[in-house]
Amino acid sequence: MSEPALPPGEPRADEATGSASSEIAAASASADHLGQALEEARPSDPAGLTLEQVRMARALFGTAPAAAIGRFRVLDRLGAGGMGVVYSAFDPELDRSVALKLVRVREGDNAVALLEAKTLARLSHPNVVPVFDVGVEGGHVYIVMEFIRGPTLRQWARGRLRSEVVEAYRQAGAGLSAAHAAGVVHRDFKPDNAVVGPDGRVRVLDFGLAYAASGDQTDPRVGIAGTPRYMAPEQAAGLGVTPAADQYSFAVSLAEALAVDATGERGGATPGWLAAIIDRGRAADPPDRFSSMEALLADLGRDPARQRRRGFMLIGLVAASLIAVVGVRAAVVSDREVCEQGATRLATAWLGANPTALVARAAALQTDPGLKSRLEQSLRRFTASWIAADQDACHSSRQRSQPDDLLTRRVVCLERSRTSLRAFAQLLADAAQAPKAIDLAKAARALPDPDICNDAVVLAQEVRPPPPDQAAAVGSVRTEIDRARIELAAGRLERAGSLAETATREARRLEYKPLLVESLLVAGHARLLMSGGDHRRSAVTTLREAALLGIESGAVALAIEAWARQAWADATTGGAEAALRDVELATALAERPEATGFPRALLYNNLGGVELASNEGSVARAAKLFERAYREARGISGPGAVELTGIGLNLGITSKDPAQGDRLLRETEDRLGALLGPDHLKTMEARWYRAMMTRSFAGALVLLGPLCDGYARHGELPADAAACWSEIGFINIELGNVAASMAAYKKAVATRVPGAAADTMGNLALARGDFVEAARQFGGGLRGLRSRIGKPAWWDAYDSGTLELGLGRAQLAAGKLLAARRSLARAEAILAATVSSRPTARFDRRLGRARIELARVLAATGSRKAAGAMAASVGPWLREAGFPSAVVAEMDRLRTAKADQSRRSGARTFGSGRSPRPCQRAGGCIEMTRPSCRH
Repeated sequence: MSEPALPPGEPRADEATGSASSEIAAASASADHLGQALEEARPSDPAGLTLEQVRMARALFGTAPAAAIGRFRVLDRLGAGGMGVVYSAFDPELDRSVALKLVRVREGDNAVALLEAKTLARLSHPNVVPVFDVGVEGGHVYIVMEFIRGPTLRQWARGRLRSEVVEAYRQAGAGLSAAHAAGVVHRDFKPDNAVVGPDGRVRVLDFGLAYAASGDQTDPRVGIAGTPRYMAPEQAAGLGVTPAADQYSFAVSLAEALAVDATGERGGATPGWLAAIIDRGRAADPPDRFSSMEALLADLGRDPARQRRRGFMLIGLVAASLIAVVGVRAAVVSDREVCEQGATRLATAWLGANPTALVARAAALQTDPGLKSRLEQSLRRFTASWIAADQDACHSSRQRSQPDDLLTRRVVCLERSRTSLRAFAQLLADAAQAPKAIDLAKAARALPDPDICNDAVVLAQEVRPPPPDQAAAVGSVRTEIDRARIELAAGRLERAGSLAETATREARRLEYKPLLVESLLVAGHARLLMSGGDHRRSAVTTLREAALLGIESGAVALAIEAWARQAWADATTGGAEAALRDVELATALAERPEATGFPRALLYNNLGGVELASNEGSVARAAKLFERAYREARGISGPGAVELTGIGLNLGITSKDPAQGDRLLRETEDRLGALLGPDHLKTMEARWYRAMMTRSFAGALVLLGPLCDGYARHGELPADAAACWSEIGFINIELGNVAASMAAYKKAVATRVPGAAADTMGNLALARGDFVEAARQFGGGLRGLRSRIGKPAWWDAYDSGTLELGLGRAQLAAGKLLAARRSLARAEAILAATVSSRPTARFDRRLGRARIELARVLAATGSRKAAGAMAASVGPWLREAGFPSAVVAEMDRLRTAKADQSRRSGARTFGSGRSPRPCQRAGGCIEMTRPSCRH
């Protein structure tokens, strides 16, 4: 054997210390070992061969270079399995010990193995051994993992209590669930493939048989591989392997650890509830097992004995996560182990998925380019706050520094925050399938603020927790309610309503009234946001019950919120009189300490909305209510922040000072941009209101053009897009830009919004000169409005005014002067009445056009004095809006013909300094229960 090359400074063989006899003996022994190793070594284990060669060289010559795979120095062989050999190794670049696994694959399968190894490298979970690096060396795939010293789960479980074993296996199951969420099946889970680290945390390892889960039974990579004792029947038969196979292996392993034999005979103290879980998990037929590993783990966490012992338990918490709040001290584990595991517990909310990857995938399918960074920022803030609050609550419990009742409230608060995060994680996963149907930005802002869980004042105002024997059941129902709230914020109204109604049925069964108030409130809110009068009428009944039960049970904040939402639902179905019943009681409750913050701000905002929704409502009274709501909403963050931005819009459109109104609208737009992004629909809504309040035609078009394009990019809310394009069409026809007007009206028609069809189609026909079709469209729209039963709301009257205007214009263009005069006179009267009580620039535009056309037809039919008076009333508006000079000159001629008559005219003068105000549907305001009230 030739002498190996030596690194500089290493002693040569003849310089090594020690006696000659000992060297010869060591060399002889190593030679025997090497011979055996060379016989057993396989081509797929070059590291093992190299390592033995190095050992032999060191024995013979006293030194040799280190064995290496890539940049990693191989130190020792740790073990071998069916798919590879594991070594301890050292990473010189990062100065750390690692475990290096050389994967055995069939010839030509390196690419597949490398792809699977990279999949594992993307899997990040506290209960999965992290993969640091993957690569190919000499045609072989290697995986570099964290090196963990500790016993296997099999070794660790010997002699342990049943509860300790179940908890350890729950951790292992969480690791498997994480792999499944990432699309990976382990295929060889057993007690030897999980390690318990010095910190007590279980890590699943040896994914050597894992492959990308496809469920395809013809997948050529799916072979009969694994450990027969733990292998699922379908895997043993060589069929397609899904996550259900890991569930089978997990159940068999747990049964073995708890001394439940293969025949199903349950010995010792293993309880029936636990044996039932094991039996289901290892069912022969995959459909008979749990729907997922997550579902199995949820059942595994419902230990009845633990609930009785501790008196309080929240569904889904691991035993180590419980904070002893009812006089129970955790004596088994140290403070550090209990109170510094918040990150691990919170990670379970992600359903085993990698949060970073999940956010990236979901955000990539949205239209907002900045969504990813905003979601990441929100989640970082939430995570840091939750972990800090959890740790603080835990230490307070261990030190007995706070009353048990307060500590219980803190635990409930933290768990509800965690389940809300879990609901959001599910939304992110769903967004990959239906991205446009999920508002991730709003849902992220609906996550509760964990800092509240450390606020003793706020927590003390909550209703008293349920009795200990109801705590678990109440916690389960609250989980559904919190899911419904997140779904509601995301815009999935049907799903939110279904979850809330299920929770309501369970809450009625439990007869715990505060829980019933919560479920009713969310169910009613969901119905209120759904389109259709039936939903809104149903919402009234549901929300009224929630308000009354809230007062009865002491849930004052919830009662105020329910009453505020009921008032708005009533105002848009039964009228202001119905909405304001019990208003004195509601406002009196709002002054109690429990109603501070969100519910009080919501109440005064919605009362302002009711004022505007009433035909007899006053803008001035509404503005005062909005001012009160605005003051109450200052400083509010968390789930209610986005909803309360509507108060700024309402105050902006009812302000007496135009400059102040514009400032408020701009501030609200900026606020929404910061919360949700500049291109979010709520932010665009604020921009729409600014356009509706802008009196200058040119200024309005500057805002409307990008806004309409934005709606088109979203591909949603056709009613908003129709209104936007219609407004551009109307302004352009005012400016004489017929081609631009027709193009805009065509886009509005393309949205196929039934409610806007008559006005939009009629104006399009006018623009192209088809006066007969225009008259038919406008006339049909009027007949439809008049056929409605009951007293019309003011916005219905406004709609009839715009249709009368269109009909009069079509009749005038067709030469039907007397008919046009009647239609235009009706239009002017209706629109003047609307503007006098609810002035906005958009309404002024219609009234201005009605007076221009009426002045013309009056002059054409010989009523020159009346024509001059009408022209005088519209004069200031023409200049402020920026009408073409020809129109201004025409009205000036009519006005000067009988100036003295114009001065005595009782018609309203435009540009009188009154501020434009609300929009036109459902109260003309931004009510907190709906995205907008635009027409």
